[in-house]
Amino acid sequence: MPLTYAMRGDKPPSDLKSFFQRSPFGSSPWWRPPGWFSAPLLANPEFRKRFLARLNELCRATFTEQELFPVLDALEKRLEPEVRFRASSFGQNPNQAHSDLKRHIGSLRNQVINRRKFILAELAKTPPTP
Repeated sequence: MPLTYAMRGDKPPSDLKSFFQRSPFGSSPWWRPPGWFSAPLLANPEFRKRFLARLNELCRATFTEQELFPVLDALEKRLEPEVRFRASSFGQNPNQAHSDLKRHIGSLRNQVINRRKFILAELAKTPPTP
């Protein structure tokens, strides 16, 4: 999602418009028109400046591989016995369930990498608010 998502004046992504015509809003399924609160709030110059500064700070210090990968590793380790037990309880293959868990945790890792990279790139090309 672009950094203008839910802000007054935000437009649906034109490059995906024809592909996602079945969306209730005629665009990609994640896009929504700006809301009653988000539209004016995110378009407010002072709030936007603070929002972008905080987003930048979070992406550089908290939303990082170094901070989140150990959390995901611990989560995977903690969930593995439960995933195997539940799979066995429901007559499913415990090894397949564990493989699915690893795949889903891997997807979260990719989200951390790619979303952070996208946000930082968007922040770099976003002009500062006066």
